[in-house]
Amino acid sequence: MLKWFRKGPSPYQTSLAMVGVKTGDRVLLAGAPEPELAAQLARLTGLNGQTVAANQPAPNRAAIESAAAAEGVLVEFADAPPERLPADDGVVDIVVLAVQKTDASDAAWGRLLSEGFRSLRAGGRLLVIEGVRKSGLFGSSSSAPPPADTVSPQLVAAGGRAARLLASAEGLTYYEAQKPR
Repeated sequence: MLKWFRKGPSPYQTSLAMVGVKTGDRVLLAGAPEPELAAQLARLTGLNGQTVAANQPAPNRAAIESAAAAEGVLVEFADAPPERLPADDGVVDIVVLAVQKTDASDAAWGRLLSEGFRSLRAGGRLLVIEGVRKSGLFGSSSSAPPPADTVSPQLVAAGGRAARLLASAEGLTYYEAQKPR
């Protein structure tokens, strides 16, 4: 009977697997990341790594701080002008852009991708998470085909290589590319 009350797997298990963060990684989150995902990424990077949420408006920042406190981890915050990411050139292991491409003009989207690659170390990974997480009992079971991959060519145009659509699950679509070595 107690098994009914056990905590199940994290609802962010798929997102964490797609990001592929390891202890000691430096992760930069931009856009509107889910607060609990930011906290769980910080848990995985550990004390030797760093998780930075970039350019977060006050409500997102408060939600991320709350989720991080509940998880017992530290998520740092950094601000920069809207057209820049707050990181030096080539210092980040993984950049996660949790954005809706439709929310930005093509020029702004291209600048954001270029900024992501600028921030990455050689061989680092840029991930784009698009969509809105479906929750509830049937949130993870979807028979919808993956969307047409229009993001991978844009990742290549912005400076990435090995760009691809990783997966589409729970209402979210994951894309990745690597910064050339």
